[in-house]
Amino acid sequence: MDDYAIQIFYDALEKGRHTCYLRPDTRLPMMYDTDCMASVVQVMPNFEIDYKICNIRQAI
Repeated sequence: MDDYAIQIFYDALEKGRHTCYLRPDTRLPMMYDTDCMASVVQVMPNFEIDYKICNIRQAI
């Protein structure tokens, strides 16, 4: 559900509306990508790993 906020804007631009299927009392946790990366940087030094994997692809 990480693209939920983006989908709202696309629907507004393309359809002029967005249909939300969440109940009014539903909590939808979200996080800024910069906060996510900062937390990874803070946590990762505590893990000892003997391999590195880099999977980068261009968004289409």
